[in-house]
This record gives sequence, C-alpha cells and structure tokens, in this order.
Amino acid sequence: MTQQESFLQSLARQLAPRAASLTLPWPQPGQPAGFRTFESLAEWTACVEDLGLREGIPEIVAAKFRRAQKLYLLAWLDIDLIKAGELVALTALELALNDCYGGKVP
Repeated sequence: MTQQESFLQSLARQLAPRAASLTLPWPQPGQPAGFRTFESLAEWTACVEDLGLREGIPEIVAAKFRRAQKLYLLAWLDIDLIKAGELVALTALELALNDCYGGKVP
C-alpha cells in the first residue's frame, strides 16, 4: 500500500456515511453517456484510488494530482467538490504537459 492509498483510506474512515447513494455521469466502455452509482463510501474510495497515477511521474505533478484525489474523496460529503477536484486534476495535467513539452513549443 502506498502512502497516498493509506492517506485516502484514513480520510475515508473519518467521513460520515451518506443517507443516499451517489450517482454520477460516468462513461463506460460502449456507453459514453452512462451513469455510475456508488452505494457505499468503500466503493467510492476504491474508485478514487483507481484514478491514481503510475510510478515514475514527477513528484510535483503527483502531489498536485493527490490534491485532486482528496477533493474527489471529500465529494462524498459535498458533491460540489468534484468540480474543484476536476480543476486541480487539469492543473496537474497542464503542469505535466509543460514539463514534458514546454521547451519544445515556442
């Protein structure tokens, strides 16, 4: 278990259970306009952990992406935090692209 996974699991233990399931637009293979329902915090946490980055990503990029994961996990409490998580994830992607290709594009 990585440090990030253990952090997400410890944060998940502190979150209160939802009164209802969480249903989000979520593309599925063969169904780009599909929906996915998360019945429990454990399901949601597993999904957020699956969104992690692979090894070898520069730490500055990985740290920004972990912030996005934290916001996604906290969206269990307030669904509006998903939008903030998306913005942070896109910022991490922009940073990664600038690091990789910034010097090659005038």
